[in-house]
Amino acid sequence: VANQSYSRDQAIDPLTLPAVIGGVPPIEYTLKELPTGLQFDGLTRMIMGTPTEIIPLTSLTYKAVDDNGAQDSLIFSIEVVSPVHTEQSSAIPQEFLGYSNYPNPFSNSTNLVFDLPWPALVQVDVIDVMGRLVIAIPSVYLSAGWGQEIELTELKLPSGPYLYRIHATSLDEKSSTVHVGYFMSVK
Repeated sequence: VANQSYSRDQAIDPLTLPAVIGGVPPIEYTLKELPTGLQFDGLTRMIMGTPTEIIPLTSLTYKAVDDNGAQDSLIFSIEVVSPVHTEQSSAIPQEFLGYSNYPNPFSNSTNLVFDLPWPALVQVDVIDVMGRLVIAIPSVYLSAGWGQEIELTELKLPSGPYLYRIHATSLDEKSSTVHVGYFMSVK
C-alpha cells in the first residue's frame, strides 16, 4: 500500500486494502488510529470518509488475524493536508513551495497545489517509473499567490506510481523553478 495523502474536509475515494493470501478463514482485518473523520470497515477492508484534522505523515499498522491466531501486518502512512493556506504572513509568498497532491491515490483526476512567488507560466509533465514522459499538460498562466492550484483531469493512466513535474517560469524569464512530486493512479 502506497503512503496516502488526503485533503482536510474533502471526502476521499474509498481505498480497499489488500486481502491476506492463505490462512484459515475467517480472517479478521483491523486498522486503528485513523485520522479523525476516516473509518475502516474490516469486512470490506475499505478506508472511507472525510478527514477533518490536519496531521503529518503518520504510520499505521493494518493487521490480519486468521481463525488459528496466525497474523500478518502491513505498515503504511497517511497524512492530511490543507489544500489552501488560510493564514499567511504576507500577501505573496517569498518562495515557491509545492504541496502533496490530492486526492492521492486517484483514479481519473488530481489537484496539484503550490505557492507561487511571482506571476508565471506553469507547465506540468507526468512521467512513468521508467522515466518516460507520459503526459505534457500545456502551460497555463497563474498569478502570484498562496495555494495556487492546477487540476489534472481525465488522466487515463494505467494503475501504478508516477512522478509529476511542475515547471514554473516568471513572465520576465528571470526566475524559474521545478518541483517534482509522486502520485499513484488506481483503476
